[in-house]
Amino acid sequence: LNMLIGVLCQVVSDIGVSEREGILADSLEEDLWPMVQPLLLPGQDLHALKITKGDFLTILEQPLTAQVLKAADVDVYAIVDLVDTIFSADSMQCGTVTNGKEKKLTFGEMKKVLLDMRSTAGCSFKDLVGLRRSFDFMICGFEDELEERCHGVQASLSSLQTAVLKLAASPDEHPSGSESQEPR
Repeated sequence: LNMLIGVLCQVVSDIGVSEREGILADSLEEDLWPMVQPLLLPGQDLHALKITKGDFLTILEQPLTAQVLKAADVDVYAIVDLVDTIFSADSMQCGTVTNGKEKKLTFGEMKKVLLDMRSTAGCSFKDLVGLRRSFDFMICGFEDELEERCHGVQASLSSLQTAVLKLAASPDEHPSGSESQEPR
């Protein structure tokens, strides 16, 4: 009987946490509406909006946004520090890659990013897997760049070796400008 009561208490607690999260998400959406509304085209649905990095920064610069995010316990300074990472096409998080340069977030994705930046949000296994994917993606990029640079160095060494072999083959000839001058 005690175990059953314990299980019921845990279920009620989990439902309470889930409901509070849902209410907070809805409240955040309502509170962000005035800041996002100028970005919408006439007749455009809020959830069809694609938010660019510039739009996101415009939203963050508004004084009311700081109050709304602080009320939701969102770390505004961390968001500003990570805005490049949030909109990076290489970060492999939520969002759509456009032309391989920058992501555009839907309003729901932006809301999720903001909620994930709360000081009460813990790290999950999914976050760690995403971090590993990002590292793997970056390392792959570094390997490709390193390979390109190695090919460039090899080409430079080959041309330098050819020039040295030409000089070694004709030791009596002096290249222009390197003729010895008599001491004064």
